[in-house]
Amino acid sequence: MHTLIQKMKMLNNLIKWLISLTLLIVILFAIVYYYPSFDVKFNKNESHLSFRSAKENANNLISNEPAEVNQECSSFVLDHGNKTEIVVVLFHGYTNCPKQFEILANQLYAKGFNVFVPRMPYHGYSDVATDDFGKLRKEDLLKYIHESMEIASGLGESVRTIAISGGATLAACAAYYYDNVDVAVLSSPFFLPKLSLPFDYSQNFVINTLKIMPPEFKWWNDSIQDNATSGPLHAYPRIHTKGILAFIEIAAQLRKDLESGQFPQQKSRIVFIKSMGDQSVRNDVIDEYAELWRGYENTEVLEYTLDPELGLKHDYLEPLQSFARIDVVYPLLIDFLQN
Repeated sequence: MHTLIQKMKMLNNLIKWLISLTLLIVILFAIVYYYPSFDVKFNKNESHLSFRSAKENANNLISNEPAEVNQECSSFVLDHGNKTEIVVVLFHGYTNCPKQFEILANQLYAKGFNVFVPRMPYHGYSDVATDDFGKLRKEDLLKYIHESMEIASGLGESVRTIAISGGATLAACAAYYYDNVDVAVLSSPFFLPKLSLPFDYSQNFVINTLKIMPPEFKWWNDSIQDNATSGPLHAYPRIHTKGILAFIEIAAQLRKDLESGQFPQQKSRIVFIKSMGDQSVRNDVIDEYAELWRGYENTEVLEYTLDPELGLKHDYLEPLQSFARIDVVYPLLIDFLQN
């Protein structure tokens, strides 16, 4: 009898322990899922440069690029010798470099625009296997946006942007926080990655999880062999979890500010372009950002889904991707930019 009572007590203690553990797990999951741990402070002190000052800043930026940078991947400016009515800033994607937009930049230049293609920090190195881009943090990206907009202010009376992926996240921020940006064409902006999880997940969940996880590199594709033999040679074949974290933190802050109703007063047009074959970003979250922007009378919001029959994956603006159809997509981008 005594032994039975002891066993019952042990079982009761075990049940209590399991209940406590379950509650702890639920609480921890709720914290990770819901707690907004991001804190992003944008530099909103705009500078409006003269054309001469903008050129000097751009030349200094280019001449001071690290020795590790591939010459083909350096920042570049195409200008007509004076400040034009419109300057177009092209923000390349995460792990890519300005060479991604070489063809598009020349097409825009031929149409009379000044064009600026800035290189993201730690991107465009000759050694595409470099670990240095694992150093990328949100502070680097915020500085990158500000310096790019500062130079652009002297190259054109108004600024328009075309961007893809992580670059489109930054272009969305430029459109929100900088008064002289009146058109932003955002191709598959990286607001939230597409993950194989058995539940719906939020930006807060991904941010908190990436902060807890040890930093690591991951291949863009599942097969290492594929990574070694496919894709543009100037782009990195890997991503880094802390770099992903930086973009999502910035995207989350943008969403918070959009929801707050603190919106600039200039008239602007925001274009969201999606591909149904995109394996990297969540299109439903892009729709949510479009809806938030649509709530403001001073902004024209357009959404466009690329024809699924084109078979376009995430990096569809990169000419050297085997699935790219720039003959179809580039004219579309230019049309949205102009009209």
